[in-house]
Formats: sequence, C-alpha cells, structure tokens
Amino acid sequence: MKKFLDHLRLTVWTADFAWRVFTAIIIFAGSTTAAFLAYGKTLLLKFGISIWLGFILIIALLLSIIFYFINKARQASAETRLYNKLALEPSSINPLLNNFENKIIPMHSLTLPSSQLHQHKLFRNCKFVGPGVVAIVGSNITNCSFNDIADILILPDPFKSTGVTVFMNCTLDSCEFIKVTLMLPKESAAQLSKLPGVTVATYSK
Repeated sequence: MKKFLDHLRLTVWTADFAWRVFTAIIIFAGSTTAAFLAYGKTLLLKFGISIWLGFILIIALLLSIIFYFINKARQASAETRLYNKLALEPSSINPLLNNFENKIIPMHSLTLPSSQLHQHKLFRNCKFVGPGVVAIVGSNITNCSFNDIADILILPDPFKSTGVTVFMNCTLDSCEFIKVTLMLPKESAAQLSKLPGVTVATYSK
C-alpha cells in the first residue's frame, strides 16, 4: 500500500510540475510573440517585404520542428502502451474450452493435441499476444482492435493449413490482436482493411 501511495504522490507531483512548465511556456510564448511581431513591424518598414518573407519561413520551420517532436512523442506513447500490454501476465489457458472471456492469450497457448482447428468458440474481451499466425474463417469479428500486426494475408478458397491456428465459425467480440499475423478470406480482409492500422497484402503477377 505504501508503494502505491508513493507512486500516486510521484504521479501527482509529475502532473503538477508538467502543468506549471506548460503554463510558463504559454506565458513566455505570448510575450515573446508580441515582442517579435513589434520588432518584425519595425524591420518591415525598414527593409520591405523581403524581411517579412524571411520571418514567414522561420516561423514555418519552427512549426515543422514542433510538429515533428509532437509526432515523436505520440509514437513513443503508443510504443509504451504496447509494451505495457505485452508485459501483462498471461492467463492460464485450456485450449479445449469453448468459451474465453477477459483472457490474455499467448498464441502458442492455443495449441491443440492434434489439428489446430478451433470451431464454434467464443472469445470475448480477450487479448491475443503473438508472435503467431491465425487463420480466421466464417467467423464473426466485432469491435476488435489490431496492434502492431503484419499485413493481412488472403486465404485461397479452398485452403489447407498445417502448423497454423485456425478459428472457424467462431465469435470474436471486443478482442485485441497484438503482434499477430492474420489470414482471412478476401471478403473479410476487405472489411477489416477499413480499420485504422490494418492493411492487406497485395500480390503482383
């Protein structure tokens, strides 16, 4: 409990410090901008339009640098969330069960004694953690998300598989796939490709 309270105090202090820094930057930026514009007006009257174009280029460069660091911060935040998910303790999985809810499922834990075919099973609010490959056929996929997955591979019709986990006529509701390669029929892949971060592999003849 003491560790939790110490962590909470550190979090609150960090947030408060960040807010103070942000406020100071806004105040400084406001006063600096006013002085910069006043100085720019003086130079404009003295040197003409060329100096004004120079100011515009400098401002554009500064904005580009700011947006670059913002994007880098967002990327780092996304990677941190991903690593936090991967660090979660996996659930104890019995691959012979028919219903899985609120489970963290490493793909290797779905290995069956013989054929790797899971039929008519329910997966709700589960996280599938790779590395791994899964073929999904005739299944209902709703409210699922996909994090750091490879391009979706199109399954031929008909298809045969070996050494690959297969979900056939299953229900996948509110699940998340992390570092997993998906194999889907063409129609299902086209539907999922509309989601952010999901792409379908293309083949050239």
